[in-house]
Amino acid sequence: MGVIEKLSRDTSNLRGELNAALEEVSEQRKRLEEQQAEAAAKQKVRTETFGELYRSKGFIWMVNTHDLMGVYGQAGNAVTIETPGKWDVLNEKAWKGTEKEKTDLRKNVEEPYGDRRQELVLIGKDLKHEAIQETLDSCLLTDEEFSMGIDGWKATFGDYVLDNMGGSGHYHGEEEEDDESAPAQSRESSFAENGCLGLGQAQAQEQVERALSMVRSSRMILPA
Repeated sequence: MGVIEKLSRDTSNLRGELNAALEEVSEQRKRLEEQQAEAAAKQKVRTETFGELYRSKGFIWMVNTHDLMGVYGQAGNAVTIETPGKWDVLNEKAWKGTEKEKTDLRKNVEEPYGDRRQELVLIGKDLKHEAIQETLDSCLLTDEEFSMGIDGWKATFGDYVLDNMGGSGHYHGEEEEDDESAPAQSRESSFAENGCLGLGQAQAQEQVERALSMVRSSRMILPA
């Protein structure tokens, strides 16, 4: 192959690669613009429904993770729900530790459910308290469901740990270290009824809905 032919072929290959790269950049830009437009639409509906909700965070007690502390966080359209460890009442030091350890670990304990609770903080401007409260309350267990008790919840809603044990009797989830320090709770704006809140769906937020679909299927618990 002559030099001219080789240069021509290489140029053609480079042109093809460049066109492919430009097309990919164009597609990425288009997807970004679509995501930005979608985010703006979600923010508009969220603001109309709840007021200017910037962030929310806190603890959630889910019926299918009875013994695992739920940690909820929301910023804009992004929502996370994690279970970093057990509730403090299940820490051995809450029962056999020093007096200071027992006091610290049992400061939120209320019988018969220990420190399991709904405790959410919402940060924003001109928040619509009633709309938010109504949405949160819609995710709580009904009186009939609550009356089933722990065994009834596990039987009807499932249990994350038990359902992941399989036939071996051993939990197949990730190993988790006990974290004795709970996330600090900001107090800019909080909503409580008898000290407890449920976690609600954020209307018109697909990402929020996906994250909360697990919560809605498991339901929240509000102690009587």
